[in-house]
Amino acid sequence: MKILVATHNIGKLKEFEAILKPRGYTLYNLEDYKVNMDGFEETGETFAENAMLKAHFVHALVNMPVISDDSGLMIDALPDILGVKSARFMGEDTDYKIKNQAILDLLSSKEDRSAAFHSAIAVVGLQGDLLFEGQCDGHIAHEILGDHGFGYDPIFVPNQRDMSFAQMGDIEKNKISHRALALEKFVEYLNEKED
Repeated sequence: MKILVATHNIGKLKEFEAILKPRGYTLYNLEDYKVNMDGFEETGETFAENAMLKAHFVHALVNMPVISDDSGLMIDALPDILGVKSARFMGEDTDYKIKNQAILDLLSSKEDRSAAFHSAIAVVGLQGDLLFEGQCDGHIAHEILGDHGFGYDPIFVPNQRDMSFAQMGDIEKNKISHRALALEKFVEYLNEKED
């Protein structure tokens, strides 16, 4: 099955490939189809709304199924900082080392460090509009840990783990991450349809 992944984020694309390619999916990216996202704005108030908006925008430009993800980090003690604005925090061009340190600084006087990564995955052009969501609960570390992954991975430690996403290998992360959980629901849905 051919699906275009509506992202310019190489880290996200690698996660999609790691989970879907072994199941027989052929993935394409925006560059493969010369899709320009300049006219697209994330105006949704939820991850689900933004994922669906993005999938519809890209699907209108290509003649194939599109899968889109909107995800972000939610921190209980900083409820208005990230969420659907995670990528835009401090500007989209700001290095994540700077963003991660800024988050640690903002939390330095907070006792509650609980957090969660959330992912909403929209699929358009396959079997109507499909939406799948996943969440990984955890907490924010006291320092930047590890150099794998991308984004806020170096400061997020999942529950029942003693290392950050950025300290894990891809295989381990892709068993428990928010995006993996959402993608597993997508795969389960397709398997049920095929049975």
